[in-house]
Amino acid sequence: MPTKITRKNTRTRTPRTVKMPEPIAAMTPTRPTVDYHKVFSPRNLIILALVILLAVFAWRNKSLLVVATVNGQPVWRWELESRMLSHYGDQTLQEITNENLIKQAAAKKGVTVSSSEIDAKVADIEKSLNGQISINDALAQQGMTMTDFRNQVELQLMLEKLTADQITVTDAQVADYIASNAASLTSTDPASQAAQARQTLISQKQNAAFQSFFSQLQSQAKIVKYL
Repeated sequence: MPTKITRKNTRTRTPRTVKMPEPIAAMTPTRPTVDYHKVFSPRNLIILALVILLAVFAWRNKSLLVVATVNGQPVWRWELESRMLSHYGDQTLQEITNENLIKQAAAKKGVTVSSSEIDAKVADIEKSLNGQISINDALAQQGMTMTDFRNQVELQLMLEKLTADQITVTDAQVADYIASNAASLTSTDPASQAAQARQTLISQKQNAAFQSFFSQLQSQAKIVKYL
């Protein structure tokens, strides 16, 4: 009987590779390296300084955005300006354009007004109050500041100089005025009456000259309004 030969499986098995555990240091996630030279570069420091300055400026000048708060709710500046512009915009703009016309005319003719001249005029006006009220209180009643008042005085003095050649008062005119308005004169002696009458006539003629001069300025000016 023939012998049965059993064939052995000659396929070789690949030995299984056992993965060794990684070292603990290798398994620990690495932190990104911070380049402090880039973080604190001159450019970044300048930007940071500008941001801080802007923040401080915004806090100190917060009224540029918010003019009041009502129970924590802001009243924005644009609301105030919009309301004021709708009520007083035309009038205020007209005043500004008028002032510019006078100043331009004065500059064109080389007319200037010094601080000492303004001081003297303010002193004269204060003296005319006779101590019954201070000039600051009088201005407060009219809603004006001293800066506003001095600006008005400067404009008046400019107009006086611009129209000085149109103002003449003769002795005959003074005498006629005294004769016609003796009852309204506060002075009693002739010299004081003459001085008072002359000043009144000068003021009247100045007002007329101002109106005529200013009307001429307006007629010759090119004013464009965008309101």
